[in-house]
Formats: sequence, structure tokens, C-alpha cells
Amino acid sequence: MECFGDYHSHTTYADGHHTPDEMVKTAYEKGLKYFGLSEHLYDEGEDFGVKGEDIDKYFEASYA
Repeated sequence: MECFGDYHSHTTYADGHHTPDEMVKTAYEKGLKYFGLSEHLYDEGEDFGVKGEDIDKYFEASYA
């Protein structure tokens, strides 16, 4: 089965293992036709997601 893209990818700002830059570069190298980053908002009860103080840094990194 061929994969054309992914709109559900997490980065180190939430519970992923790679930076936004690394994720986009890898998607491009793999030839994905579409790609989107998505994150969880921080939930204290779950202790993961993008924290409020990091949201601006996340958007800057995601759209660079």
C-alpha cells in the first residue's frame, strides 16, 4: 500500500521524537505529497502536549 501523505504527526513539542524541521525534511525525502504537523494541547492530567509558554516557539518552528 502506497502512502501519499500524513496530516497527523507529532514533534518534540508534544509526545513525538523529532523536531518540526526533522519531520518536514523526512516527509520531503520520502516523497510525501502532503504533510501536516498536529499536536496535542497540554493537559496537566496527562502531562503531555504543547505547553502554553511553548506555543509561539512551536508555530515559529513549524512554519519556518
